[in-house]
Amino acid sequence: MRRTSDPIHLIRTANPVPDPDRMPDGPETLMEEILGMTSTQPQRRKRRRRVPILVLALVGTVIGTAAAASLFINPGETTRIACGGENIISARSGDPVADCAAELDRLGIEHGELIAYANGNGGVTVVDGETPGLTPLGDDFRQDLAVIRLSEMLNDHVDGLDSGCYNAADAVNLARSSMKVLGLDWPVTTREATSGDTRCAVGFVVEDEHRVIIAMDVGPSPDEYAAAEEPPYTPFIDQLAQVVSDDCLSLDEAVPMADQLAIDNGVGYMTELSVVEDSTIDCSTVSVEVGGAVFVVLRGPANGPIPASVLPTPLPTDG
Repeated sequence: MRRTSDPIHLIRTANPVPDPDRMPDGPETLMEEILGMTSTQPQRRKRRRRVPILVLALVGTVIGTAAAASLFINPGETTRIACGGENIISARSGDPVADCAAELDRLGIEHGELIAYANGNGGVTVVDGETPGLTPLGDDFRQDLAVIRLSEMLNDHVDGLDSGCYNAADAVNLARSSMKVLGLDWPVTTREATSGDTRCAVGFVVEDEHRVIIAMDVGPSPDEYAAAEEPPYTPFIDQLAQVVSDDCLSLDEAVPMADQLAIDNGVGYMTELSVVEDSTIDCSTVSVEVGGAVFVVLRGPANGPIPASVLPTPLPTDG
């Protein structure tokens, strides 16, 4: 996945803590500029017709489709974290310190006591030790888990918009059903292509406006989607989703299973596994986002110690 024109790669490389002088007209200006640079080259075909255009990944984790705007709002409503002040990762558990610690540990980066701060632009920065000039968020601070999960559910390669080439009506229904599960009641708007072309739906979670945009102007066309080549990680995703769906696994069972399937399918080097313990559900769930790496999120209960993933750190990519 070395498409430097990939819109998500372009979002990934945007300044994680935006400089107001760089965006005098606000984050929406930057977002429109990024989307305007998007390539319309055919996407690679995936079994179940997955398209890796709606991933929210950055370096070690995923950055959202409304990334620029998300850093200018209430920190509790953001879905990203500036981990170490530079590396933008996706929020997973709602606890930014725990999420950042897990990422640094995965990368083998030593750290001391991590502290979460409001970065002054509405975003969350986690750094090692006290940092003058930033406002500590406190040990009890949490990011809204429902918003985090909405982003994951929309862009999931198993059951979300990236699992197929959705038309506008079906994409809106998927977004609404996802929000109903999460207890959210946000408006869903559709952004049609000005040219009138039919394209596969792409979903944007716009945290600062509490709404979802179903964009029909940036995805591949159905013909491009159908003709695209299947990527190497598709069998792994299919097998993992099947196992998790068929068997009620606890996290201590699901983590080694995911590791082994990635290794068996030869995609361990490009796969990153995030684990979030959730005792409110009986069986583990899996969601998958793709962008530079295959980002697998397992959520569920644990019947014993959760083993650390044995997968290597994904190789650096330029998109």
